[in-house]
Amino acid sequence: KLAVPITIEVDTPKEVMANMRRELRGGVGFTWQGWNQAANYWLRNGGNLDEAIRFSDRSLGIAATYGNLMVRAQLLEKKGNAAGAKEARAKAMTVANENDLNLAGYQLLGAKKIDEAIAQFQAIVQKYPESWNARDSLAEALAVKGDKAAAIASYEKALAMVKDEPNKKRIKAAI
Repeated sequence: KLAVPITIEVDTPKEVMANMRRELRGGVGFTWQGWNQAANYWLRNGGNLDEAIRFSDRSLGIAATYGNLMVRAQLLEKKGNAAGAKEARAKAMTVANENDLNLAGYQLLGAKKIDEAIAQFQAIVQKYPESWNARDSLAEALAVKGDKAAAIASYEKALAMVKDEPNKKRIKAAI
């Protein structure tokens, strides 16, 4: 009936990366996602950026995607290479699909870069004119800016295009 407190300390990032390195020797190492996940882990957890760049190189060697190019851009930025980061972001935008572009717009909106987010959503509407979601996202950004008339016009276009009831209800409520 004696309780004795003990402290157990574990270097979690070190242990996680040791496990990731083992995993990358197997099937996961044949996918861009595995290498990108390892690079992103070091990026997010303050790990070895040189190793993360090597992981990023391996990921990009398998396939250049929006996801791994954006991780690469963030790694380069963290290492102080602003020009390289800008180049990686630009390349990411050329391979991005609608969802990737939409996510980038919401990231700008979340960072309070409202005018940049609006420009991003307008570009998505131009690239995907049949997308109700692009118009809905643009409307949301316009509403955040306070441009009520433009937001309502964009919401109404989205409403005319959307098929499913839950989104129709949500858009009507926003209008």
